[in-house]
Amino acid sequence: MISMKTEQVSFTSRINFVTAAQFENKFLRGKYIGFKNLARPLLKADEFYTTEIRTCTAGGLVNTKTGESVGFHYYDDMEHNTNIHIFLDKMFNSIKDPDRAFIIGGKDLKFSPYSLANFNEIKDAITKRVPFVSYFKEHIFPLSESSIHYDLYDDEWTINSIYKPLNKTVDFDVMSRAMMKIAFREAKIANGDTLLVNGFKTDSTHFIG
Repeated sequence: MISMKTEQVSFTSRINFVTAAQFENKFLRGKYIGFKNLARPLLKADEFYTTEIRTCTAGGLVNTKTGESVGFHYYDDMEHNTNIHIFLDKMFNSIKDPDRAFIIGGKDLKFSPYSLANFNEIKDAITKRVPFVSYFKEHIFPLSESSIHYDLYDDEWTINSIYKPLNKTVDFDVMSRAMMKIAFREAKIANGDTLLVNGFKTDSTHFIG
């Protein structure tokens, strides 16, 4: 079912979808958040980015009053699933009283049994403690991924999401609300956030889920 969930207005954060080329040319900047091996899945910075969000869950928390932001990219293997409570404690200890958040990721795949479980646990923990949360849940196509960038100064999330249907040979950039509905199982834009495509505002009175 297609519908938009809304909340009370509290801020004017921008959520802007761009092409892969635009993202690679302009938004591979700030501090990089890794997600495997010795990489740090949690990073406090005014500007950060992460790529290759597939079965993982990524996003960030912001405190608009103190001007703080923390980003994350959480891997979905068994070890990370077992230790997710430790990660959540570290995340909320790293930023006091966040008032908004953004979350993206997850896939429903047999070989990634922790993917949506992790997404849901992270989303549930964040929505219990953060008043205003925007999210894009579950890449529908197996061959799909997202990259995100956040700039605290502009209060803007920049996202590139791509997907490839099994009967196609090329990737598609998510560059319209219609394509967002094709690419993601569920989404919510918190009232007060502005959804844009390539910098242009798009009507978000109805959406996904």
